Amino acid sequence: MASYFKFEDLKSIVPIPEPGNRSFADFFLEKVERYPRSWFVDASKDEKMYFSELVSRIRHCSSNLIKHGYKKGDTVCLMSKNCLNFTVALVASSLAHIQLSPANPVFTGQELLYQLEVSGSRSLIIANNLLSTLEEAVKVAKQKKSLILDEIFVLDLNSDTPTTIAGVTLQPFENLLQSVDDQFLQPESTLDPKNDIWLLPFSSGTTGLPKGVALTHYNLLANVWQFSQYDNFFKVGPDSTIVGVLPMYHMYGLFIYGLCFPVRGGNVVLLPEFQPVNFLMSIQKYKATHVYIVPPLALFLSKDPRVKDYDLMHVQDVVSAAAPLALESAEELADVLAEKGSKDVVIRQAWGMTELSPLATLGALNETDRSKLFGSIGDPLPMTEIKIVDLESNETVQLGDEGEICVRGPQVMQGYYKNEEATRNTIDEEGWLHSGDIGRHVNSQFLITDRLKELIKTKGHQVAPAELEGILLTHPSVQDCCVFGLPHSSLGEAPSAAVVLRPGTPHATVTDTQLSSFVASRVAPYKQLAGGIRFIDLIPKTASGKILRRVLRARYL
Repeated sequence: MASYFKFEDLKSIVPIPEPGNRSFADFFLEKVERYPRSWFVDASKDEKMYFSELVSRIRHCSSNLIKHGYKKGDTVCLMSKNCLNFTVALVASSLAHIQLSPANPVFTGQELLYQLEVSGSRSLIIANNLLSTLEEAVKVAKQKKSLILDEIFVLDLNSDTPTTIAGVTLQPFENLLQSVDDQFLQPESTLDPKNDIWLLPFSSGTTGLPKGVALTHYNLLANVWQFSQYDNFFKVGPDSTIVGVLPMYHMYGLFIYGLCFPVRGGNVVLLPEFQPVNFLMSIQKYKATHVYIVPPLALFLSKDPRVKDYDLMHVQDVVSAAAPLALESAEELADVLAEKGSKDVVIRQAWGMTELSPLATLGALNETDRSKLFGSIGDPLPMTEIKIVDLESNETVQLGDEGEICVRGPQVMQGYYKNEEATRNTIDEEGWLHSGDIGRHVNSQFLITDRLKELIKTKGHQVAPAELEGILLTHPSVQDCCVFGLPHSSLGEAPSAAVVLRPGTPHATVTDTQLSSFVASRVAPYKQLAGGIRFIDLIPKTASGKILRRVLRARYL
């Protein structure tokens, strides 16, 4: 029997609504308006926004974007930690028929500039405390004679905020929430939701530098529907509360907190970042029923001694994603939560990627086999096909054999933004997206066993080796290098490097600490070489010149 699978319970499939010419936001608002008393809370400020106000803000923000001249095809970049207005800007962009590109708030100026340029962003919505990053990007842009922004909107602008950057006047984001002549403006364009792009998150894909992932309105409508409309995957209502600690610039956090919970009327507690005590205190204070996390947070909840001081008894559903969670870790977490009073808690894993909008598989809530629920990535979502193919022949492997996981379904991205070659290398002619993850299906379980792709996963973040290698190679003493991931107890994987120094460079004059600092000054914290640097004489490569990362990784395991 070949390794080909799809959602089995055909009788329970509810067709995805045919969108016509409606945006994702039209679907979202139709759902959210049913729950006017559900809410978002910014736990860092203890500010609450009811869904009735959320809807109003979204409609006003969209109207003002249209009034400012934004139209279909324009891109706005959003750079902020989790906050109440993140979902406002997110959904308003859909309603206005414009593209939104969320950027990592810990980016350096150089990284922000890269995303602004590749996405073709016309304007930027940015948190006040991140303006120094924009100023850094402007300095780099001046050298390259690039970066043209029409407008800059600042979240939480205050009296200490500069009035202009790069000749552009800074406007408070709140200006976009004002009434527009006592009416809600509509976009002039006619939308084609199955082909028009809404979101442009960035991902490195299976290899290379970060690329814009073109997700259409229908991609998100389909994936939200595939997940949120099935109680066996997502049992949420107005009495449900989730603590949102995952960053919303990342598709995992954006999808769960910004889209799925609201359409089912679930309440969302937002945290701007992970701080152990604040995380635990929020779970206790708001009686959180759902916790969606990454493996390092699962380890924190199962091992940190501070957990015993907090009441977690209301937690019913824990989902771990973005990297594999070991069966033993899941069992340990279940035992800890049971001791805290959450005796019926379900712990399960999900799998997907940005290119899948982002979800493809998930453990079912009614799964009774604890080893299957804890140890595997679950089952395909409705209307999702999965096959496992041989790495060499690309033929479907036999049941139980290992191969690359491929996915086909309505959530598969349109492609990489303005990058046809990268798209062709990822989505084949039959519509199968090649994930780069290696796995197998055995004993009715999907297991992730390895990664074909070069990406390093650190605390749920993607790190592209090519990006770090490019930085290392700008150092005057570096001849060649290879970046790879090594297992790390708290990070999951730590970016590590093997470096060949230029001929005649004494090792004593260039240290691993110096090179690590060189890289650290140019990248976000999670991209730093926490796994260390090794000096070697030669980088192993194939005859065609491709770096053999797996060889080096195996050498230093």
